[in-house]
Amino acid sequence: MDEKGGFVVKIAVITDLHYAKEKNLACPERAGEKSAQLLSEAAIRLNKEIKPDILLVGGDLINTPDDAFLLEELAEIFQTVNCPQIIIPGNHDPNPDIFYQYFQKPPEFMDIAGIRFLAFPEDLQTEGYNARRTPEDLERMKIHCSSVPTILFQHVPFYKRDSIKCHYNSFTIIHSDFLTIH
Repeated sequence: MDEKGGFVVKIAVITDLHYAKEKNLACPERAGEKSAQLLSEAAIRLNKEIKPDILLVGGDLINTPDDAFLLEELAEIFQTVNCPQIIIPGNHDPNPDIFYQYFQKPPEFMDIAGIRFLAFPEDLQTEGYNARRTPEDLERMKIHCSSVPTILFQHVPFYKRDSIKCHYNSFTIIHSDFLTIH
């Protein structure tokens, strides 16, 4: 807790690497062919400088599900990061059964520094690229979110349909900062 009684947790987020062995000619700005090297450099920085309490990995680790074999290389890099991790697939990754042959499936929830993390690794994508919650998801949220501050984590954005234009295909996001929840 901080001096105001809030929870302080350092969260690192890595998402949308779109790793590929060759340049994506249809979307070259992704620069997925550089992702493994950039991830290796990020892992070193996370361990030496940032030292997060948790690493959230938000999917789209590879550019096409057919390249699932590339997940092994990325998994080896993620294993070098010295903090708890929640790694979920995105819509460019293979189905969860294949994805979780390379990564540990997230637990029902994870508590770090007084904050509960609840992941939705099998997030349902709907038209317009919005997420939605099934009745089972809502029940899970009801059970796990009522007693402690909670961060919900998923790949697909969750917002009211047609309320925002969300543009993708920006370069890899690697960011870490402090988060205070009161």
